[in-house]
Amino acid sequence: MKKPKCVYVFQFDEVRADHLSVNGYYRRQKNIEEIAKQGVVFSTVISGSSYTGAATPILWTGMMGPHTGVRDPFHVVCPPLLQEYIKKYLGWATQGCMSQSVAGSGIGMNNGFDIFIEPTDPNAPDTWGDGVEHWQWLGVNVDGRFHAKPVGKRYVDENIEFIKQCAKEGKSFYLYNQFYETHTGSEEYLVRSGRIKEGEMPENAYYDAKIKLADEEVIGSVIATLKEVGYYDDALIVITGDHGTTLRHECWPFGDYIYDPVDLGDLPNTHSSLYDVDLKIPLIIKSPNLPPQCIGKRIDGQVRSIDIMPTIMDLLGILDKVEVPLDGESLVPCMEKLRGHGKRAYAETVWSAYGMGARQALREENWKYIRYASSMYEEFFDLKKDPLEQNNLIDRLKFHAPKWLQQLREQCNDLYRAEPKGIVRREMPEEEKKAIEARLRALGYITE
Repeated sequence: MKKPKCVYVFQFDEVRADHLSVNGYYRRQKNIEEIAKQGVVFSTVISGSSYTGAATPILWTGMMGPHTGVRDPFHVVCPPLLQEYIKKYLGWATQGCMSQSVAGSGIGMNNGFDIFIEPTDPNAPDTWGDGVEHWQWLGVNVDGRFHAKPVGKRYVDENIEFIKQCAKEGKSFYLYNQFYETHTGSEEYLVRSGRIKEGEMPENAYYDAKIKLADEEVIGSVIATLKEVGYYDDALIVITGDHGTTLRHECWPFGDYIYDPVDLGDLPNTHSSLYDVDLKIPLIIKSPNLPPQCIGKRIDGQVRSIDIMPTIMDLLGILDKVEVPLDGESLVPCMEKLRGHGKRAYAETVWSAYGMGARQALREENWKYIRYASSMYEEFFDLKKDPLEQNNLIDRLKFHAPKWLQQLREQCNDLYRAEPKGIVRREMPEEEKKAIEARLRALGYITE
């Protein structure tokens, strides 16, 4: 069976799986549908975080949040990224296009890319604001350590130029495109620039209009270019996202069970929770070497965002090259069995300044446990009977299954304290150790 000749990854920002037509939504995205017909759709994919800066490293390291090293906007990714493996073991050309300030070069997401493009000028015609101002508008206090750059950009021309140049030189490639214009806040710019029509699909800050824009402008242009240069049939294409969003006016029209109004403000959409609306992400995969039985199918059963990177590596034949043991696993066996593996998913957003403070979640197909570390509050939901997570059963759990609840708490404790993987720590020189020891003795900390 053929192996892929190239990889194209498109990462939505703030797009829920249930707003794509491949998952039954009534508004269609024709290019994503085309990819799905030749590939496979996973119906229940759980993100590792509801915060883009943490969710993106999780996606492309195959690691849970505590193991990536990025749990807030002030740290850098530690384990190797997908593009680093592709560059090292396949020697392919690599280009990354990033339009979100907290998931760019500031946290090391540029590692392994020959070309990495991100906004630099907040006044450029294809951007829609300054990163710091944008986050302040969202209600998040930021300081000088914040890896903020302008936000926006669609990267159509850059994608096409890169693909055509690689084809001209006969090169295989990895092309990554993070698309931020589906996020809340872009709507004014998109209407003003004429890229979406005023009054057309305006609900939830033009949410569906933005998804349609991404499908037609970016994904559609890449598909057309891949076909033009003869790479499409042999392309591994992945459509996914970092996290979902509440669309609160649509989901909770009678009041906000989930959010405190102070946390939400006047925003029509937001994603600072660990409820399913914020954690369920799309996943569509097309590749020339998919198991034939899964082509054109939609696979039910839970999988995780940490599984996407090892799946791509498996389809490329380099999964055995992993240098740091992954938390995720390849989904190829799930494609063969036409069922998600159903393994427990861990999610966290522990940057305490963001939304509702530090919180963690454990999810299986039938239930979810959420712990709010900042407010000492817990939730437990029966997802089969209560898929909208409206009925908190934590008191029942405390009474009927206290030992199991303690196990869930201990797992969260362990993950909260866990250190990043892939760190190469500097060994302190012996003379420096002796100097520190001498100072400690002089201060009375060492008496032996």
